[in-house]
Amino acid sequence: MEKVIKSISDGHRLTVVEKEKAEMPMLAILLKAYADTGQKVPSDNDMVRNCQAVYEDVKNHFPLLTLDEIDYAIGKMIRGYYGEFTGVTVANIHKALKAYAGSAERQEFIRMARNPNQKQLPDKAPLSQHEIKEKMMAYTEKAFSEYKETGYFMDLGNAIYDFLDQQKIIQLTPKKKREIFEGAKKIILAQKKKQRDFTDNAISKIDMARIIKAIETGKEASEVIAESKRIALNNFFAGLTEMDIDIKEYIEEKLNN
Repeated sequence: MEKVIKSISDGHRLTVVEKEKAEMPMLAILLKAYADTGQKVPSDNDMVRNCQAVYEDVKNHFPLLTLDEIDYAIGKMIRGYYGEFTGVTVANIHKALKAYAGSAERQEFIRMARNPNQKQLPDKAPLSQHEIKEKMMAYTEKAFSEYKETGYFMDLGNAIYDFLDQQKIIQLTPKKKREIFEGAKKIILAQKKKQRDFTDNAISKIDMARIIKAIETGKEASEVIAESKRIALNNFFAGLTEMDIDIKEYIEEKLNN
């Protein structure tokens, strides 16, 4: 949310972003949407057409939106915030952006961007460890409900996984962690290679090639680790769903043992 507000505050509207500089971020946004939903990634040619179609659609109909807002709205779209989600398509993205552009939420973001001081909340006493745990429990229950509705939960910042890991709710063997890490590495590399192959910009190709090599050699692992945690969390949710286990009862039982 802060990233979205800052992009509005900085004036990064699509109208002021050159098409060549918008292509890579637009591709990354769409690839993330396909990955988050498990939807099959289109062929390179179709991917190019989709990116160009979304770019032109936004430029013609929602030119005041920033790339971060587009990413935010698509993220909400695939989680069903704008009605039943039926797939990552240009038409569905248009509907989601239309809903977001006219929403009270966006108006609040604009207000906060124009009045940065209003973003600051009144001073409050720091939360106790018990209060933090209660909030994370509630957030985890909500995440699990979202998983059961959509089949996937995008754990932004890995907050849910880290909480469950710290509480020793999710316990994985070193071997299993390595398997998940290797799977996540393949996913991230596939996304990066798609981005590299998509761009005609020589500098962007060189930069993306550098990132790919860093991931392949293990010099850069932050995105892979984040994806690994998301995979582990969704595997955990899948197991509970298959066994028809209530997550609150499961966690409370684990914590009390």
